[in-house]
Amino acid sequence: MFEGTLARMNAPGSEQEIKQLLKSSEPAQVRQALDLLPEFPTLSPLLELFDSIWRMTYANAEEPDVTRVARSGLEYRIALMNEQEDLVPSPLAAIEAVEQLDLGGFPKASLSPELARYTHLRRLDLWENGLEELPDEVFSLRSLEVLYVSDPLRRLSPKIGNLTNLRQLRLAGGALEALPETLTQLKRLELLELDSNCLGRSPDFLLELPSLREVRLSWDESEPFNERILKEWDKRGVRYLF
Repeated sequence: MFEGTLARMNAPGSEQEIKQLLKSSEPAQVRQALDLLPEFPTLSPLLELFDSIWRMTYANAEEPDVTRVARSGLEYRIALMNEQEDLVPSPLAAIEAVEQLDLGGFPKASLSPELARYTHLRRLDLWENGLEELPDEVFSLRSLEVLYVSDPLRRLSPKIGNLTNLRQLRLAGGALEALPETLTQLKRLELLELDSNCLGRSPDFLLELPSLREVRLSWDESEPFNERILKEWDKRGVRYLF
C-alpha cells in the first residue's frame, strides 16, 4: 500500500513529462508513460504515431533481434524506435501534425498506404530503402517543401508535379535517365539535386522553374549539356554544379 502511494507521488505529473518518457530508449520508462496515458487522453494519438512509424519501418524486418522485439510488449517497440536517431519526430505530435519524417535505413520499408496520413508533412527523407520508384503516397503530400531521396530510383513519376510547394528536390544515388516535364509545375523550387544519376538529355523545360537558385546534376558526358540553358542560368544567377 505504502509503495503504491509512493509510486503515485513520484509519477510524472504533466503531459511534457509523459512525452519525455515516451521518447526514452529504456523500455521501463516507456512502460511508465504508457501506464499513465489513460490520465492524459490528449496524448493518446501519440500511440498511433508510434504504430504508424513501426508499420513503415520495422514491421517487415527479418533480423532476429527485431522480430523478438516485435513479439514483446509495446514499450520494447517504442524504445527500439527511439534508439534510431531522427526516426521518431520531435516534438512528438499526432500524425496529422507531424512536419518532418526521416525513414531512411530500412531496406524492407513499406510506405504504402501509411505515408498518406501525414498530411502536414513539410520534409521527407528516404535513404537506403531500396526504392526504385517513389510510392504514389509521396505525391499526395501537398505541404511537402523538402524531398530528399538517396535510393536507386529508375523513374520519377509525372506526379512529382503535384508537389507544388516543393522548395528542394534532392534525388541522389539513382539511375534516372530522364525527367518528367511536369517538373515545370514546381514554381517554388529553389534547389534541384540529381547527383549520381544517368541523365543524358538536358530538357529546355528546366528554364521554366522561376525560383531556381541552385542545380546539382550528374550528367552523361557523352552528350554536352544544353548551352542555352547554362547561359540563361548565368543571367539569372543560378548556381550549377555538374
